[in-house]
Amino acid sequence: PGGGAIAALTGAMACGLAEMVLAYSMVKRLEAHHAEISAARAELAAIRAEFVRAGDADAVAYQRFNDAMRIADRTPDQEREYREALIAATEVPASVIALCLRVMHIIEALEDRWNANLASDLAMASILTWAAARSGWWNVRMNAPLLRDAEIGAELVERADADDSRVEAAGRRMRDFLRPHTQR
Repeated sequence: PGGGAIAALTGAMACGLAEMVLAYSMVKRLEAHHAEISAARAELAAIRAEFVRAGDADAVAYQRFNDAMRIADRTPDQEREYREALIAATEVPASVIALCLRVMHIIEALEDRWNANLASDLAMASILTWAAARSGWWNVRMNAPLLRDAEIGAELVERADADDSRVEAAGRRMRDFLRPHTQR
């Protein structure tokens, strides 16, 4: 698998780890929050499946783009295919970043409604989410010059930049929020 697929699979691992934290958060102390915890678990499971699909989609998109790049003198139809393949190869990692932002929002919204004994696991889920977003960002940024040359996709790059910055900020907030839990 290429970098885009790995970014997506890293996001899937982050979701799985956060789901595990929530599974072990169905304790008596948090009984008042069980419905909310269950809803967050279900949402993370759905996003995990989206990450897995994105990993598969990235492999297809990259192969399509790679094939289109090999044609030196393109006909108008081949040029259209190249542009479409380039957009697809950029949209998938951009979608991974957007998924990461959703995961971070879910994790942050939990506040103290999770099993405090699993602070390191929740921190790791946050770190993996941040890593997946940054990996997707690298893929988008690598395609940015080609997108500019083809005079397409500026908004895609801008959105990926903005989403990545939001994920990074959420990751820092989670680090700061979770740090005291490791010093009990």
